[in-house]
Amino acid sequence: SSRMEANYLQGVGATVALSRHAELTSFFSHRLVDATLNSDSSTVKTLLKTGYHRTRSEMERRRNTRQTTGGASLALRSGPWRVALSGVATTFNRRLLPDTSVVYRRYSAVGKSFVNGSLSYSYSSPLLRVAGETATGSTGGLAALHSVGVSPSSRLDVALVHRYYSYRYRSLFAAGFSDGGTINNEHGLLVSVAWRPTDVLALSAYADYARSEWPRYMVSFPSHVWDGQVAASLALGAVTLDARYRLRQRQRDNATHSALVSRTEHRARLSATLDRSTWRLTTRADVALTACDSLSRGWMVMQGGGVALRWLTADAWVGYFNTDSYDSRIYAFERGLLYSFSFPMFYGEGLRYGLRLRADLSRRVMAMARCTVTNYFDRSAIGSGLQRIARSSQADMELQLRLKF
Repeated sequence: SSRMEANYLQGVGATVALSRHAELTSFFSHRLVDATLNSDSSTVKTLLKTGYHRTRSEMERRRNTRQTTGGASLALRSGPWRVALSGVATTFNRRLLPDTSVVYRRYSAVGKSFVNGSLSYSYSSPLLRVAGETATGSTGGLAALHSVGVSPSSRLDVALVHRYYSYRYRSLFAAGFSDGGTINNEHGLLVSVAWRPTDVLALSAYADYARSEWPRYMVSFPSHVWDGQVAASLALGAVTLDARYRLRQRQRDNATHSALVSRTEHRARLSATLDRSTWRLTTRADVALTACDSLSRGWMVMQGGGVALRWLTADAWVGYFNTDSYDSRIYAFERGLLYSFSFPMFYGEGLRYGLRLRADLSRRVMAMARCTVTNYFDRSAIGSGLQRIARSSQADMELQLRLKF
């Protein structure tokens, strides 16, 4: 997350071994953050995470608020057990004052200072893995995440993940497993199984159910979501065949916001990879079908390949996509630069192609470049406002240089 403009700390930190079984970690951070201010220009309406500073209004919101954060964690270890007590405090020079009259923002963080604390634990053995954390804060509410993993054999793994995040709980830096992307207003259970019946075949599946007791964005009532997936991988020497199918059902408001309707999403992927010592070829096909008020269909086929020489590595790919609408959009994994990856989204009709190069010029110098192009067949312009591109093609380029000392 430190590659992002918003999610990083700036200051000092240290870990001290108090004994063979205890260690203390502490940190202090002070930095400026982006924020949208209210009309009084003294309180914060929204803390921004985009990192964009392209227009006059975005520049006015750039680094206009001070954020000071400090925290510590005391961890105790004994054999396979680990227990930790953690706390973090954050203060702003402006008061956070979001619009809580909007129902789904009713319990947003309000104030200048916030404190959170948690107790976490873990136990690990070849047969059993148990971990969890329970947290609370000055805004009230609890957040708890617990998991159990069992490996009765080297070929079978079973896991359960339970989470309960109160809609009253707020933490500015919380990160954990969730369906909604935030650590609040969710109660769910995930069950997953991974099985290798033979040396060449791997099977996996998961099922997840989550419920929100408080309204969310575009969901005016308590709601739930189902999510499940099955996958298989077959390795036949240099050839690997992969298949997966995912079913997801989520509730959202109807057109009049008077009741909830279900949005069902089907997604499937087939891929084949031929991997030799110095080169690789991958063929992939994706299909999406979404049903709510109407049916929306989409598909994409992509061909990729790569070659690795003594000092140069190259990857190239090209894909064609065709979807009825945004609802049947296709997500495609693409290799990124060092320490990053990309899951771009495509809808409409067009071609996507790209090239990624890595040159290890010496033991201390590495350079990378990545260029991607999207050509749309169903539009003459891309985007809107100041981001509008007055043509049907968009190109992106990234460059990276790493020096080791």
